[in-house]
Amino acid sequence: MLIINILDILKKYTDENHRLSQKDIIEILDKEYCMKIDRKSVKRNLMNLIEFGYDIEYSESIRLVKDKNGEEVENKILPIFISTDPLRTASCDF
Repeated sequence: MLIINILDILKKYTDENHRLSQKDIIEILDKEYCMKIDRKSVKRNLMNLIEFGYDIEYSESIRLVKDKNGEEVENKILPIFISTDPLRTASCDF
């Protein structure tokens, strides 16, 4: 059910000019679907959609964070996702 809801969110809220971060998706899932999930679940399901052939673009960025020793290290994040295939649809009955 989560993967279908994420796909629905991408279709409703994204296009070439409007992108969503993983945080945005988590907030929409909480607010509109009453689902509380973590960032890793969002990423895993988005990557599954890409693997299944959905045309979803994402941008990877790198930020510097401090590790437990206080030293700055690079941390890769995949914050922005966009569905670029408006013809690809999924449906579910409630």
